[in-house]
Amino acid sequence: MTGLGLLALVACGVTRVDGAIDGQPVEVANATYAEVPGLFGDDGAILIWLLPGDDACGTLGRWFGVSEASRDPVELANQWNTTFPSEFWQVDLVLRVADPLQSTSGVWLEGTAWDANTEVAGQVYADLQHHLTSRDERFFSGDVSDPDAWFLRWYSHRGLLQIHRHQPGQSLSGVFTTEAADPDTGARQGEIVIRFAADHCAELDAIFARGGT
Repeated sequence: MTGLGLLALVACGVTRVDGAIDGQPVEVANATYAEVPGLFGDDGAILIWLLPGDDACGTLGRWFGVSEASRDPVELANQWNTTFPSEFWQVDLVLRVADPLQSTSGVWLEGTAWDANTEVAGQVYADLQHHLTSRDERFFSGDVSDPDAWFLRWYSHRGLLQIHRHQPGQSLSGVFTTEAADPDTGARQGEIVIRFAADHCAELDAIFARGGT
């Protein structure tokens, strides 16, 4: 077993990412999550976000609230730059489950391939982004000739996620051991262990329940 595999066996009481992507550490500090029944038809989802700072729920609630209501590039740029630092990491996890309102404590989920979607309950994938700079109205108007100048992105490739503890409507913790892959070629860019100890965010439940973001 690799060193990162051994790390994954440690009880998950913190939010962090062990390992590196393309030689870069992934710096996150706080996690929040939403429980969304019916997001995949008969199946629901648990959506988890890992961010810097100490209030992922409030941060995302402010951003999603504005981005859901407005299409004005200037307003969106101002809100983005007010909400987020100029450079930061973001890790999004999508867990497909039968019923997110029922406890999934102890459940194992299988990571999808980097170029595959979730097809059945019990699958998971991660979207990892390194935001590189502040954003202006050009980004939100679609006038972006080189997206890599704004942010870099990777997808998870396979792996396993274990939910350590899930109290619906309250808290969720677990660990996902996977690889980061280039989103265009699938080239592996590093083995990582994503740990999350997340508080539930009812505001995000409401946004996704009405089809927002």
